[in-house]
Amino acid sequence: MKAKIALVFVLLSIGLLLSFKSITQHDCMVFLSLAAKEKIKVYSDALKSKEIASLGHHFASEDYLMITILDSKNNCYQVEVAYAIAGKSIRGWISHTEKLAVYAKASNKKIRFYQSFERNSKVTTAAYNPNELKVLAYHKGWLKVGEGKTVLGWLPMEEQCGNPYTTCN
Repeated sequence: MKAKIALVFVLLSIGLLLSFKSITQHDCMVFLSLAAKEKIKVYSDALKSKEIASLGHHFASEDYLMITILDSKNNCYQVEVAYAIAGKSIRGWISHTEKLAVYAKASNKKIRFYQSFERNSKVTTAAYNPNELKVLAYHKGWLKVGEGKTVLGWLPMEEQCGNPYTTCN
């Protein structure tokens, strides 16, 4: 009897892990720009019906906000926001206009930007730049990024670094 219960538990756990992986395969890790001094508002839904939190970096303790983008609709991102050190997190929605950033991974010292969020779209390359890239849009694991007022293109998930402490190179 105990063996059967253990087997059922293991099978349910594996199923849960596999379903979680399929749900999160397109999530993108980003961070609140390190230049952002103001707090971001987190809402209960994409319609911004209710503000559930107002969060900002803790500069004194170097505890920065790390954000996982889960979805996008109504000019909002569904996110999980967490402090990198304290680990406290909240799930909700933030405006697309928030100052989100990402670094580009560039192991070959060239950054590949795609014209759209598809592998077969036109690719442009640029010299590696260690500066933050501004997140302009999200689509199923792809981030449209820019620098200043210039749109650079789309970065696939494997070329993104959402860690404010390192450029992942």
